[in-house]
Amino acid sequence: MTPQYLIEIIRTHEIWLAERQKGSRAYLSLADLRGFDFSDCNLRSAKLVGANLECCDIVNADLREVDAFGANFARANLTNSDMSRAILRGTNFRDARMHGAILRDADLRGGVLLNGSGDDVRMLTSSLSHADLEKADLSQANMSGTDLTGASLKDADCSGALMTGCSFDNARMGGAKLQKTNLCGANFEKTDLENADFRGASLIGANLRGANLCKADLTGAATAGSDLTGASTNGAILSPGMEATSSDIVQALKAHEIWVRSGGSKGERCDLQNADLRGLDLAKAVLDGSNLRGANLSGVNLSGATLIMADLSGGVMGHCNLTDAVMDGANLRGADLSDATMERARCVPATLLNEQGQPTGRAWPANLSCTNLHLAKMMRADLTGANMTDSNLSAADLRDANLTDVSLVGAMLEGANLAGATFPEALKD
Repeated sequence: MTPQYLIEIIRTHEIWLAERQKGSRAYLSLADLRGFDFSDCNLRSAKLVGANLECCDIVNADLREVDAFGANFARANLTNSDMSRAILRGTNFRDARMHGAILRDADLRGGVLLNGSGDDVRMLTSSLSHADLEKADLSQANMSGTDLTGASLKDADCSGALMTGCSFDNARMGGAKLQKTNLCGANFEKTDLENADFRGASLIGANLRGANLCKADLTGAATAGSDLTGASTNGAILSPGMEATSSDIVQALKAHEIWVRSGGSKGERCDLQNADLRGLDLAKAVLDGSNLRGANLSGVNLSGATLIMADLSGGVMGHCNLTDAVMDGANLRGADLSDATMERARCVPATLLNEQGQPTGRAWPANLSCTNLHLAKMMRADLTGANMTDSNLSAADLRDANLTDVSLVGAMLEGANLAGATFPEALKD
């Protein structure tokens, strides 16, 4: 397309906007417009479906209500442009400069691109990754699933926007306005959210691991199931009922280790019953005697940890890494350890001590009754004397495991790999 032809299209479009009975609407769908200058142009309601506007200069342009489904604005300069109520589904704004842009009520959801026969070609996800959206107006925009990785949204207004499932990891959002914004399932990993305003927002199931929430206001925010592991919350106003922050958990674990090392004379026993601990790295942690009943430890790294006499009953521990973990006498009754890795884990009876720390001659067996160990990897695990009554060991890998004196009454062993395992006397031929 020549510049002269494009200028004529814009001229007749402006006439059409003014009178509608004259001129003609701009139809630039699928046009290759890379590098053209649209600064200060009035393209309101133009058709830009699938158009390529990469590296274009579109400063101060009027793009309200444009249909730019699947268009490419990568590296374009959209500073102070108005894209209110625009259709921007599946649109690419990667590395675009959008400082002060207005996207109020815009639709940035993903979309399916069709061919002439109506068949699906590919699913398009709107991308604003690494875009400069400082002081941009995104209020009431529909941005579900949009990629905002590494974007700058400092002081941006996102109030009332629908941003479920958006990716904001490593974004810069200091001072962003997110009042009453729907951010369910959004990813804020390592995002700078200092001084952000989340009042009345929904952060249900959001990932806030490692995020900077210092001085953020979460008054009235819904945060059930959100992951705050490693998040900084100094000076933040937290919503009542929020899960314990990583700093709280770290302090609890440190105090517990002191409690264990001192025989209970110093520190404090760790009580994280029903806590959400997903994503934590607890490798080689000292958790002997801790209360983790009902805790969510899905995917947690507990390799080499000691959990002697710990209460993990009813815990959610799917895909947990317990390689070389020591769980002598631990209570795992009813826990879900499906697809967990327990290679060389030890679940033998714990020797009971008296108040002077001397052996009493009694031992307390590990309790794995009613435990779900479906697909668990338990190669060379030592389960001597454990109670595994009614446990689900279907398709578990128990090669070379030690099952001496284990109670397997009612246990499900369908599909389990027992090659080289040492069986209880009652099960030997």
